[in-house]
Amino acid sequence: MGFARHSVRVGIASAVVLSLSHATLASAQDECATAIPLLNGVPASFTTTTATPSPNPPSDALCKGYFLEWNNSPDVWFAYTPLADGIATFTTCDEASYDTSIALYSGTCGNLNYLACNGDSYDFSGCQFGVSEIRDFQVSAGTTYFIRIGGYNGGTGSGSITVRETEIAVWGNNTEGEWRVPTGLGALKSIASGGRHGLALQQNGVVACWGDNTFGQATPPAGISDFIAIAAGDAHSLGIRANGSVIAWGSNAFGQRNVPVGLNDAIAIAGGGRHSAAVRVNGAVVCWGSNTYGQCTPPAGLVASSVAAGELHTVALRTDGTVVCFGEDGSDQCTPPPTLASVTKVAAGGYHSAALKSDGTVVCWGFNDFGQIETPPDLTGVIDLSLGFFHSTALKSDGTPVCWGQPFFFQTVAPEGISNLTQIAAGGFFTAALWDACPNDPNKSSPGACGCGVSDVDTDSDGTPDCTDGCPNDPAKIEPGACGCGISDVDTDNDGTPDCTDGCPTDPNKTEPGICGCGVADTDLDLDRVTDCNDNCPATANPTQGDCNEDGIGDACEIAAGAADCNTNGIPDTCDIASGFSADIDLNGVPDECKPDCNGNGIPDAYELETGAASDCNNNSIIDSCDIATGRADTNANGVPDACELARGDFNLDGVVGPEDLTIFLGDWGASGELPTDLDGDGVVGPEDLTIFLGNWGTTVGGGGE
Repeated sequence: MGFARHSVRVGIASAVVLSLSHATLASAQDECATAIPLLNGVPASFTTTTATPSPNPPSDALCKGYFLEWNNSPDVWFAYTPLADGIATFTTCDEASYDTSIALYSGTCGNLNYLACNGDSYDFSGCQFGVSEIRDFQVSAGTTYFIRIGGYNGGTGSGSITVRETEIAVWGNNTEGEWRVPTGLGALKSIASGGRHGLALQQNGVVACWGDNTFGQATPPAGISDFIAIAAGDAHSLGIRANGSVIAWGSNAFGQRNVPVGLNDAIAIAGGGRHSAAVRVNGAVVCWGSNTYGQCTPPAGLVASSVAAGELHTVALRTDGTVVCFGEDGSDQCTPPPTLASVTKVAAGGYHSAALKSDGTVVCWGFNDFGQIETPPDLTGVIDLSLGFFHSTALKSDGTPVCWGQPFFFQTVAPEGISNLTQIAAGGFFTAALWDACPNDPNKSSPGACGCGVSDVDTDSDGTPDCTDGCPNDPAKIEPGACGCGISDVDTDNDGTPDCTDGCPTDPNKTEPGICGCGVADTDLDLDRVTDCNDNCPATANPTQGDCNEDGIGDACEIAAGAADCNTNGIPDTCDIASGFSADIDLNGVPDECKPDCNGNGIPDAYELETGAASDCNNNSIIDSCDIATGRADTNANGVPDACELARGDFNLDGVVGPEDLTIFLGDWGASGELPTDLDGDGVVGPEDLTIFLGNWGTTVGGGGE
C-alpha cells in the first residue's frame, strides 16, 4: 500500500513545428542559437530581466489550465542532451525565483518541434509560487532538447533551472516531496510507495528513500547492502535482507516496526496503515502492529505466496491462486468475490482491495466513493497492480499505466505518452512507476553500471561490477596490474618492482638473485672480475682465486698481509716450498731461487759454504770462485784468490808454503809498509809475522772446495 497528494499535467505534442528567426541577440542564451547547455542534476541560474522576447511564443494548447500565459514574455534558452534514454523533469523550482513559464522543444533552432509546456506546477516542496515543471518526459539519448523559460503574463525575474533524469516517474501529490526522486541512483530492482514517501531498491542491495521523513520512514538503515525486497506503509518502511530477516524503520506508534523475533525466512512483506505483514518460506503469514480489527490475525492453516496490507486490513494470496482477507471490513474490503480464482497478485488500498488474475484482468472490491473499484471495462493485459488510499493503478504489458479512482491530486493522471514501465506503485495520494530503460533486457529495467543486456553482477563483491572489473574474481583488484588477477601487486621492499616479478622481494637493491643471491650485493671492490661474495680476497685483486694452503684466504690477501713471496709469483713462499715448486735445501723457509747463488749451480752459496762444498778463504761469505769471477786475482789459477795465498805465506803463489816463500819473507825482514809479508798487518815485517809464516809451513794453499 502507499499513501500521498497532487500532480502537474504537462502537455506533450510531436507535430507542432516552429521556425524561429534570430534577428536580435540581446545576450547569451537570449535566443535558441545561444542556448546554454545543462547537465543532469546541476542547477543553472538565469535572469530574464535583460532578455528580449523570442519570436513565436509557445501557445497554451499543450498545457491548458496550467497558466502558461506567455504573452510575449522575455525569455532565455537552455539545451540538454541526455547521455542515455530516460525520464527527465525540467523544473524551475527555486524559492528565490518568480512565477515562471516553461516550454520544451526538439529539432534545430531553425526548425523546432514544440513538445511540452507548463505554467504552474503543483510542486509545493521548497519551490516558489508559480513554479513551472515539465515532469517525467521521456527523453532519448543523443537528442538535444531546448528549454525556453519565460514568465507568467510577460513577467520577468531571476531563478534557476534543473534537469533531473531518473528511472522513476511520479505523479500526484507532492506536498512532502513525493516527486523528489534522488538522482544518481544505480540500476533499480523495484520501488515501493508509502503514505507520503517512496522507496527504491537498487540492484546492489541498497535502498534509497525520499519524501516525508517525519518519523524517519525515508531514512533507511545505514551500511546495509543486501536488501532483496522492500515495502512501504503509511509512515514506515520495511525490507527483507538476503538472509531472510526483516528490518523496519519509520513510525512505530502501533508497533508496526516491532519485527517478531525469529522471523528470518521471509519471502514477501507488506506495510499497511498501522501494521506490517510477511510471508515465510513455508507459506505462513506473520503480522505485527495494530490488531484492532484483526488485521494481524491470519486465518489458521493459511498457506500464502504473497500478502498486501491496507489501512486496516490484510489481503493474502493463497498458493492455490485464491484470496483471503482479514481485518476491518466496513466497506467490504475483506469480502472478495466468492468465485475469485487464478489470482497472481493481490493489492490493498485505504479501504479497498484488488486482485490480478492470470488472464491479465483485474478484479476490485471494497470502498467505492471515488470509483476506485470500477475497473475500466477494456482493461486487459495487466502485468502489475497497486492501490493507493482512494485510487487504483495497473500496468499493462505494453508498459503503459492505467489509473482510476480519486483524481483530486492528479494521482490518476499519468504523464502523457509515458511507456516502457515495468512496475507501478500507488502511494497514499500519488503514484510512482519504474521506467524500463532496457526494454529488450528481461533482467534489467535500467542500464546500471554495465548497460542494458549486461549483468551488473559483482562476483567478487568488491564494489566494481564484473563488466568493468578487470579482475572479476579478485576482490582486492579491479585491474590485473603488474602481477595479474589473484596476485597482489605488493612491493615489500619498495624498490618499484612488485613481489610477483621481483626475484628478491625483500631486497630493495636487487630484483634478481644475481651471482651472490638476494640480500648480498654483487660488488667487485678489487675489480678482479670475481664478485666479493665469492672472492677469497675481496680487497686485493686475485683473479685466479689462488689459495695454496686452502685456508679460505686468497694468496693475494696473505701476501698483502705480509706473507713472503720472494719470487713474486703470487704464491706465498711456504706454498711454493710445500708444493715442491721451489726447493729449500737449507730448510729456512725461503725458496732456494731467492737465495744468493753466485755460481748459478742452483745451490745457495750459504749452503755450499756451510757444507764445505765450496771455500771462502777470506771469510767474506762469497765463494772463492765467485770472488775470482768478479775480479779478484788468482795468478796461479788454482781457484784461490791470490790475497788468501799471500795471507798464508805463499808469497810465490806456487800453492805451497815453503823455502822459496821463506826467502821472500826474509828479504822483507824489518821492512815496513803495506807488504804481503806483513802477515799480522801491523805495518812491520817482524817476529810475529815469522811465527805466523812458520805456522803455515808446508801447507798447501788452494785446491780445496770449489
